[in-house]
Amino acid sequence: LHESFVFDKSKDNVIVIRNQLGSGIILQHHCRCNINNEDRGIRKLEFNGNYTINFKDSGDKRTTWNCVLSYGPKMEYFFDVEVYRAARTNRERQLREWAARTDGIYTRRNSNKPFGP
Repeated sequence: LHESFVFDKSKDNVIVIRNQLGSGIILQHHCRCNINNEDRGIRKLEFNGNYTINFKDSGDKRTTWNCVLSYGPKMEYFFDVEVYRAARTNRERQLREWAARTDGIYTRRNSNKPFGP
């Protein structure tokens, strides 16, 4: 499965969470940002579903986003992932894609390249 991501005209950074766990397996995710204690709440993704967060780096302090990704009958398989951490200076149009699979969580920063560990 190869999907390319294209930025719109904004200068937002983008985080994409992908459920590649398998047919019928739900991925639950809970994403939070340290800026203004932003909390996206607990959400669920169907297989092959995507969840996107668009944001700008904070000028005052280093922006970080963390997401707890979980699955299983009782959501017993979980991992708290730092899905984005800003550099010392503000950046624009940064892409962070995360794919949850039964054998692990994979990431990439370039949608033209395959997911890697």
